[in-house]
Amino acid sequence: MSRFYGGPLAIVLSLACIADFRLYDGRIAAAPAHAAVQDRDDVSRGSASQPDRPRPDPRRYRCRPGADAVDTITNCEGVEDRRDDDFWKFAVAAVVAIIIALLLKRTVFRSGDRPAAERTLIEDGPQLPVAFPEGTFAVQGFAQDGWPLVVDFEPQPGTVTELQLTVGTGGDARTRKLLLDPDGSRGRQLLALEIPDTGGAREPVPATYAITSLPIAAFDLDRPRTAEPAPLRIFGIGAGPRAVGSVAIERIAFTPAFPGARFGYVAKSEFTRARAQVQRLERDDGTIRVQPVFDSVRSNLAVGPQIGAWPGTVAGTSDASRGPHRLQVTGWFTTDDRSWVAALAPDLVVQ
Repeated sequence: MSRFYGGPLAIVLSLACIADFRLYDGRIAAAPAHAAVQDRDDVSRGSASQPDRPRPDPRRYRCRPGADAVDTITNCEGVEDRRDDDFWKFAVAAVVAIIIALLLKRTVFRSGDRPAAERTLIEDGPQLPVAFPEGTFAVQGFAQDGWPLVVDFEPQPGTVTELQLTVGTGGDARTRKLLLDPDGSRGRQLLALEIPDTGGAREPVPATYAITSLPIAAFDLDRPRTAEPAPLRIFGIGAGPRAVGSVAIERIAFTPAFPGARFGYVAKSEFTRARAQVQRLERDDGTIRVQPVFDSVRSNLAVGPQIGAWPGTVAGTSDASRGPHRLQVTGWFTTDDRSWVAALAPDLVVQ
């Protein structure tokens, strides 16, 4: 089940941040910090310049939501009529599965191939990747069958966006797919869903949430082909009973202070623990690598504004950290309900 929320729920995850996971290309080091992640036209042009990365076509695709990305694409009225072509449908399913599998393989967490341990998620909160393919989003956190899940995101026109939730590993892994958006025509949206029955999460357990947005044009061919993910903007994500209606982090700011930066955010609810982390970003052949350089962890965080400063150095040294940096803020509870939220500041600081 899913439904759109406005009004009070905007507080949930009006995480005043934008996670643009095509965060930077070779030009960012010379770009003003305030413009580092805001130029969506450049992002689109960059993705379209690659022959194996078709430009999303907003004029052609107006699709009805299906059970998942494949069901949506193969029944989309904007796609050339191949509804009786079973081989084409099989090819679409195979190519989508290959693309997502390859993207997940390139997404690296500190825990390696296994989900973060329960103790890690309780003590350190939700885990974002240390390396990930451009155009994707993933996070490790607790999940439970029937839990509310909120995603605030903005897909590109002409794309289909899907969330894949995985509980367990190897032969014991259980995966469920949730369609977030069928064609990108709705723009930014705050979507509230319910985690489906995985059969392996009767109580809160570690899980991986992975969101991928794919260009429909790559599959609207007689022979569907592999493609890079389309640019995707994630404003925030949260899961658990207290991630809806009461838990919030908003008004995240990250501004240069020469050297270093000032940061701030507003807690709309008390958190057992919260972390503000400054990370240096490096690009390596289509992969964004994340290097933490500063941590500010608070316990029993009170409601209201929170502020801090980063001196511009790598933690534990006097060495300046050079390049583009982002601010990541996470909030979580160490109580039995295990709710969590994650957010990133809208701007990078380059020094």
